[in-house]
Amino acid sequence: MAAAPLNARADLDARLAAAEEAAMTAGRTARRLSWARLAYAVIAVALLTTMDAWSWATAVMAVALFVPIAAAHRRVERRAQLARGLVAACRAALARMTRDWKSIPAVRTPDLRALALDTAMAHDLDVAGDVSLLRLLDVGLASAGGVRVAQWILSDPPALEEIAARQASVAELRQRPDLLLANARVSRFTGGRRPAPTADQMATFRAWCEAPTRRFSRTLVLIGRVLTVLTVAIVAVLMAAPRHRDVAMLAASFVIPVQLLVAALARRHLHAALGSTVSLLARLGDLVAVLRLIRDAEPAPGRFGAIQHELAQGRAVNAFDRLSRLLDWDAVRYSPLMHFAANAAAGFDTHLADRLDHWHAAHGASLPRWIDLAADAQALIALATLGYENPDWVMPTVHEQDAPIVEGERCGHPLIAPSALVTNPVNLRERGETLVITGSNMSGKTTYLRAVGLNALLAMAGGPVCATAFSIRRSRVRTSVRVEDDLAHGSSLFFAEVSRIRDVVVDAERRDAPPVLFLLDEILHGTNAADRRQATQLVLEQLLAGGASGIITTHDAATSEAITHATPVHFTDSVRTGDDGVRMSFDYTLRPGPATTANALRILRMMGIGLTDR
Repeated sequence: MAAAPLNARADLDARLAAAEEAAMTAGRTARRLSWARLAYAVIAVALLTTMDAWSWATAVMAVALFVPIAAAHRRVERRAQLARGLVAACRAALARMTRDWKSIPAVRTPDLRALALDTAMAHDLDVAGDVSLLRLLDVGLASAGGVRVAQWILSDPPALEEIAARQASVAELRQRPDLLLANARVSRFTGGRRPAPTADQMATFRAWCEAPTRRFSRTLVLIGRVLTVLTVAIVAVLMAAPRHRDVAMLAASFVIPVQLLVAALARRHLHAALGSTVSLLARLGDLVAVLRLIRDAEPAPGRFGAIQHELAQGRAVNAFDRLSRLLDWDAVRYSPLMHFAANAAAGFDTHLADRLDHWHAAHGASLPRWIDLAADAQALIALATLGYENPDWVMPTVHEQDAPIVEGERCGHPLIAPSALVTNPVNLRERGETLVITGSNMSGKTTYLRAVGLNALLAMAGGPVCATAFSIRRSRVRTSVRVEDDLAHGSSLFFAEVSRIRDVVVDAERRDAPPVLFLLDEILHGTNAADRRQATQLVLEQLLAGGASGIITTHDAATSEAITHATPVHFTDSVRTGDDGVRMSFDYTLRPGPATTANALRILRMMGIGLTDR
């Protein structure tokens, strides 16, 4: 696969400087044009009040010049807005690169429970939250890319062919910063600011798309068209033939009430046919810019290219554009006086209902599929953005062989800043093997567990991993790391942990799914040492019998000796005694064999506990 950019930081710094300069220049120009618009408007009004023929001619010229100035002002404002959006996108990317969590835009994590995703694993591995993997991947629309990337990360892995197709796209797209930053800009900084649709709203929307089109009465549509023509004729008579004004006014007294009645029936139809879907459709209008970006991008290999082809074949962007324009027209209902005038003069709601019915009949059934395609494309872009912003990360090898289960060089935790990151190897050589990690408190056991887990999830999703080399068997990741009691339901910590472990064991026994890669932190620590060793052995025997492999951590070095097929490794600490007292330091480096030291008593003494003899 192609290599990632060598210096993403320098690239982003240069782009940020250029965007800031462009935003400043466009802003200055926009302010000047704004003053010019005001000046021409004042001149035109002043001249029109003189009633002098020369002044009238000058005023007409002023108005004629006002139009192109106004158009130029809109163009420059748009250019300034785009530049400001790019500035924000570059700053967010730089914050993600350095893991400056305070400067990264607020996370918009989808409702994982509503999506039926593994919230326990998300909590265990910091997939969701203020400092989380999904926050690093939050570069798309929350209702599309945000939902899809969460599903890819937390769901069981797809077929190997699908993973390979995603990897091919991500490896290519991570080398296209123009596309990646444009996606972040249109999704986060110039659009997508409306609240994300809820799961219930999306279900309502899909039901509307799939339902048969409820057509407004064709007879009433025809009547509305005829009445519109008559209204135009009446206005023409009033303007061109004043002597027939009385006849025209009499005709208007019959035509306009009927026009308003038909329009009222059309509005009632719109409300019945669309209901609350109208507001949701308006939010989905943000997808137009995203779909256009995907369509216009240079063709890419793998899944992204297939999405581009399908969107082009279905003319999705054009269809969404038409829907967006119709919804823009529908916004006139929020201005009662204008809405009334539009219905009286042209039967506005009648024609709008007819056009929306036509659109639904032609494209309604395709809309959910197009949104799914846009979501897939944005998920690929999110993974590629992660690769671009972390150029040292590699694309992993995902396979379905019995060995190696996980093999990685210089594997690190994706959420730790590169300046503070310590990397370690990971090696589960064959099916049924368990890596048992021992070590003192705060030495890095749980961080290592999460590093392996997050990289495994990224690999299964088709993304890059924080390592210099990484190979993994296609597996279902299952965890028991952060287990909490539930007093509301009368569940103790020990019972909650046993329930989690039971779920992992049950999953491992499934024969119709990929094998389980388990990550268990200090399991059964709520019981005594002898019981814990025996229970741990029983749990692991059942897991291994189901074809699972994995990693566990423990403070009890004797536990590793009681486990068959165990490979012991450990983390340690060093102690320094000086004028400021006893100090411990950690190098967070994984070493072979079980740990031979503990630090609980030393930590207590450092905290001032147990310093005096009794």
